[in-house]
Amino acid sequence: FAMLQEGKEKCPYKHCSIGSTFTPNLQGSFLATENFFHTSKFFELREEDWLSEMISAGKRFCGEDWSTLKVKHPTFNDESLLRYCFSSAYIVSMLHDSLGFALDDKRIEFASKAGEKNISLDWALGAFILNAATATFDFSGKSRKILDSSTVARYKI
Repeated sequence: FAMLQEGKEKCPYKHCSIGSTFTPNLQGSFLATENFFHTSKFFELREEDWLSEMISAGKRFCGEDWSTLKVKHPTFNDESLLRYCFSSAYIVSMLHDSLGFALDDKRIEFASKAGEKNISLDWALGAFILNAATATFDFSGKSRKILDSSTVARYKI
């Protein structure tokens, strides 16, 4: 939480949730992907209450003896096991403590695939969409950005 709030005192806006970054009032529904999805599945959390249950699941996991964790999860390497401990704290700090989502907020769902074709959702697709959607047109209405093959290849689309 402290890392996410670093620099908040320099926020030039009325509302900054993460450091000095402006955050509008969040409205609508949200889809948590990638790390949020994998961590929720690792802890076997149900979609109905996954954010509220993340706290107790993370505390149990992070408080477990290391040798016991390795026996319970023999197919995971040390780095992966450590990542789940970090992720459980990060997810709650990001969504609840920083962005203000209630622990029982029904607007957040998690997924790894979307659409009729079950397209995999990961950070690369999200980065591509953000890159393609931002600063596309100037004030004259003419496109300023053309997606060439190198941009598409960079984001593995």
